[in-house]
Amino acid sequence: MKIAIVVFLSFSLLCFSCVSQRNVTLINKIELSEILKSQGGNITLIDVRTVEEFEKGTINSAQNIDFWDPEFENKCKKQLEKKDKIIVFCAGGGRSAMASKKLSRLGFKMVYDLEGGYESFIQK
Repeated sequence: MKIAIVVFLSFSLLCFSCVSQRNVTLINKIELSEILKSQGGNITLIDVRTVEEFEKGTINSAQNIDFWDPEFENKCKKQLEKKDKIIVFCAGGGRSAMASKKLSRLGFKMVYDLEGGYESFIQK
């Protein structure tokens, strides 16, 4: 039993250290709301869903950069500042997790991934 606990804790520590090394922080909708209220214009919201999904509704002031677009990386490099706080979201969290990791690998320093995506954000 002790061995299982040690293995679990070691694995958890390894996972958390990998996430922090990638400069990606997972946030929930409450944390996002607080960030939006307190920091307003000092953040960039990126909706990585398709244009069709984006047009059906998004978070105020978000810009759309479709993760599946072959030009995703180039658009991010051209449209985003590496020193800015970037908050990434999609529909449910899958694409934003991949996009956040990609942004971190591209050198973006403060990347936040909205847990549960837009669907979580709009639910009461």
